[in-house]
Amino acid sequence: MQISPLGHAKRLSRALGTERRLLSTSKLKPALGFGITPVNGHVRYTWTSESGWDQGQVLTSPFINLHVNAGVLHYGLAVFEGLKAFEAQDGDHYVCNPAANAARMREGARRLCMPEVPEEIFVSAVAEAVSLNREFIPDYESGGALYIRPLLFASGTMLPLKRTDQFSLVVSATPVGNYFAGSTAGVSAAVVELDRAAPRGTGAVKAAGNYASDMYGLQKATEAGCDTSLYLDALHHRYIEEFSVANFVGIKDGVYVTPKTDSVLPSITNKMLMTLAREQGMTVEERPVDFHEEIEQFQEVAGSGTAVVLSPCASILRVKTGRKYEFGPLNQLAGLRDRLVRIQRGEEDNSFEWMMPIPREGHILNAAELDPERVLRRMLCAVSSEELATAKAEVTPEEGKDSVVNDEEQKGEVALKHLYDRLAGSYQKAGGGRVVAAAHCSSLLLNHLPVSRRGHVLDAGAGTGEAGAILKGAGVDALTAFDLSDNMLDEARKKGVYDTVEQGCLPDTPFDDNEFDAIVCAGCLAPGHASPATYAEFCRVLKPGGLVAFSVPRAYYESAEGQGHRFAIETLERVGAWERIFEEARSYFDEVEAIYFVFRRLDSSARMVQKDSENGTEAAKAQHFHVFP
Repeated sequence: MQISPLGHAKRLSRALGTERRLLSTSKLKPALGFGITPVNGHVRYTWTSESGWDQGQVLTSPFINLHVNAGVLHYGLAVFEGLKAFEAQDGDHYVCNPAANAARMREGARRLCMPEVPEEIFVSAVAEAVSLNREFIPDYESGGALYIRPLLFASGTMLPLKRTDQFSLVVSATPVGNYFAGSTAGVSAAVVELDRAAPRGTGAVKAAGNYASDMYGLQKATEAGCDTSLYLDALHHRYIEEFSVANFVGIKDGVYVTPKTDSVLPSITNKMLMTLAREQGMTVEERPVDFHEEIEQFQEVAGSGTAVVLSPCASILRVKTGRKYEFGPLNQLAGLRDRLVRIQRGEEDNSFEWMMPIPREGHILNAAELDPERVLRRMLCAVSSEELATAKAEVTPEEGKDSVVNDEEQKGEVALKHLYDRLAGSYQKAGGGRVVAAAHCSSLLLNHLPVSRRGHVLDAGAGTGEAGAILKGAGVDALTAFDLSDNMLDEARKKGVYDTVEQGCLPDTPFDDNEFDAIVCAGCLAPGHASPATYAEFCRVLKPGGLVAFSVPRAYYESAEGQGHRFAIETLERVGAWERIFEEARSYFDEVEAIYFVFRRLDSSARMVQKDSENGTEAAKAQHFHVFP
């Protein structure tokens, strides 16, 4: 039975005594608060005045490199959104109402003179971020969610106050629980004598600066012994506007009341709650709410927003007068909140079409046909196997193409095969020509390989045949192509340079010992692809004195997960299976670098095999790598 590359990587990781962050995170299930948790990565799109919006990319580093004079740093040009992804009762994953958030971000962009983000880009970026970080979505029983933060900001330089030539959309995600986790009985709010947003200002959009101005108000509320702040209007200091991070909602004699003002951000959660209230026959009033005249008449008060959903307010303190107003527990509002939560978690029919599913077959696979260049970039820029595995690990074979696959590791292999099968026809057009690994590896091999050794060469992970064309043109006698994807091999056959073509998955090859004079392997020793056991397989099929040239993405090779590759390479050197004769870091794909190696197979019987563990404390099927002469 063939084992997938992801399976080999997992086994090697266990053998080295390292733990996968993914596994430790999912097993420990720490208490959910409302903060930042390290995840797999984020999605970034860039807009320029010359080209508009680009195809987007997935980035694993949580840091952003900006010019010191970037517009967002000096002039605060940024708007953001907040929305959530949930695990439903049936185990599927959904994002709540992303189209509404996309529309609100466009309003904010217009107000701050930034380029609008088209709905299709916004929604696609959200779906990509969720797919990338799927394993961090809190499970259904936890009651948590994956909080998604799209941020649009001026990433270009600005000195004069005029529109810059570059903006960025970044979509990050983190698992969260209740925003006011420590206030189960209801939050306390303080009316502070400060203004958050003026009439005809930016209060109605989700501008980053609005929240900066609230920091002092929150400090004053905390000093008064309260959890959050409540603002009155800046003109009259009389009408309720909003809480610090939520719309004001109240029940007054059975009527759902919420302020209507151009200085308040329209909460998408509040709009959904109003829709539910109207459907249930409640009267809904969006109008000015006079604090002085009405605050004592509310039976229920709550804050409404994505982060808090609907958080009960137990009391409001008017700091200026020292008077405190108290409210009862949520009743009618609790019913509305609970119904919205049921819809979000798949317990009630999605009749309002608010919930967008995130298919488990992987957003990247669906995008392969629609946007192959973006998919190719995501694959080639991956730093860990999880960046691919989260998108494809549970993909099942297309109906009629393969038999049912039950083994988890086999599913990963089948999904990878289907991904490349879909990309094959558009690989070159999508940017495969910018993947220079095949050219570099082929040139290195030819530079070090004597003419007498150019007999039979294996192109391992041949893809569409770029390396084979170079090698054949240099006078190699016989070429064998080996690749996981049938469709990629079909493209390679069209070049007419291969004598033999074999389909299969590294490191499990059908070749004999000492069969090849040389091997070239470009782009296969990457996250979620060929495992570290591949190096031992190269030593097995190479003739003594034969050469192998290969590349490993630099960021991956130098990462914690990449230590499996370093361990395997160095171990084979240590036991005398091969010797290193060349190493350098060079371009791999656009700005991505790879480390290129050339090794010579030594006349040694050293080999690397898999062997069942004999340690009684481990599971019977646990496997470890053993190296011995």
